[in-house]
Amino acid sequence: PLFRSSLCVLWRGIDRELRKWMNEAGIPPRERDTLPLLAAGRQVLWVCGEGFADGLAPEPDTGQLLQVELENFGGIES
Repeated sequence: PLFRSSLCVLWRGIDRELRKWMNEAGIPPRERDTLPLLAAGRQVLWVCGEGFADGLAPEPDTGQLLQVELENFGGIES
C-alpha cells in the first residue's frame, strides 16, 4: 500500500491523493487494496467501476483502445 498511497487522482477537476479520493468516493477500506486501477507513474488513469481520470475517456474518434476483462475478481464488476 505504500505505492498506492503515493498515487494521485485527477477526477472532476480535483487532484487528490489516491487514499483520500477513495475515502471521498465511498470505497470501503476492505476493497481498496484489491480495486483494479491503471496508472502511469504517479497518475491514476482509470479505476475499475469508477471510470477514467479527467480528460482521458475515449472519444468517438479514438482509434485504439485497451480492453481488460476481469473474471471472478473478488466480487468487483469491471
